[in-house]
Amino acid sequence: MWIANYGSTSVSRITASTGSSQGAIAVAANPDDVAYDGTNIWVTSPTGTQIISPTTVTVTSQFLPTGTQGLAFDGTNMWVTRNSSNTVAKLLPL
Repeated sequence: MWIANYGSTSVSRITASTGSSQGAIAVAANPDDVAYDGTNIWVTSPTGTQIISPTTVTVTSQFLPTGTQGLAFDGTNMWVTRNSSNTVAKLLPL
């Protein structure tokens, strides 16, 4: 399970059954939401959306626009809320 460490520059991988940390990955400042699409972990922050490969545990891509916040995966597409414009946008697949 992955969690956003708001107020920092990382997300952490934790074991769901125990809550113990399995390490952290550096991302943009103030990550606020995390979603998994079956392949990658997506992270939003005020500066955009980043994609993390869980197999290599590295940030693979970053998308703009800025002002992104919430994430949702519908089984096919990743959606992000844009608090700067009060809209929802579909992110393009990798």
